[in-house]
Amino acid sequence: MGRGGRHERRAGLVRQQGCIYCYARPYHECLGLSAGLDFESKIFVKEDAPELLRRELAAPRWRPQVLGVCGVTDAYQPIERRLKLTRRCLEVLAEFGNPVTVASNPLTPDPSPPVR
Repeated sequence: MGRGGRHERRAGLVRQQGCIYCYARPYHECLGLSAGLDFESKIFVKEDAPELLRRELAAPRWRPQVLGVCGVTDAYQPIERRLKLTRRCLEVLAEFGNPVTVASNPLTPDPSPPVR
């Protein structure tokens, strides 16, 4: 998205997965884990993400802007079926009327109906 454009994205919610093409792999090494098996088998989950997002959006300093979900990897990891973190974050964004973009692998669709 171009600078100054109507939908310029400056912030985002990021999820990571074990895709072999993912450029987030080296980040695992920064955490003291391997970019190989650890990246494939260990995930980090911020279970309070929807609450943290709600707090940020409610802050007086927040100005609505397009938020990108999954700037690094797919929003719909297998654990999403149980935790519904992406779904809950999208509901918070809808509640505040904040614009959002979602990048997702077409082979891993959202397990729930879209948010308005």
